[in-house]
Amino acid sequence: MMFADDTKLWSRISEAADGIKLQEDLDNICKWLNDWQLQLNMDKCKVMHIHHDSSTRYELCDKGVKSVIKPVAKEKVY
Repeated sequence: MMFADDTKLWSRISEAADGIKLQEDLDNICKWLNDWQLQLNMDKCKVMHIHHDSSTRYELCDKGVKSVIKPVAKEKVY
């Protein structure tokens, strides 16, 4: 879902393969950003786990360096 310059990506994680697929999607976003010479504001990037193991960590790249996306318990809705 996109709003102005914000994007939300969500996925149902039922098994380990789903988490791997989500990380692949995040990696594809990083590649697209790099190809177009765009940057993320990593302070605004976050992950929210709902009803599953919240120990799973996801990463995004910022200037070619992968960083863990910070977890949050709630998110602002537009």
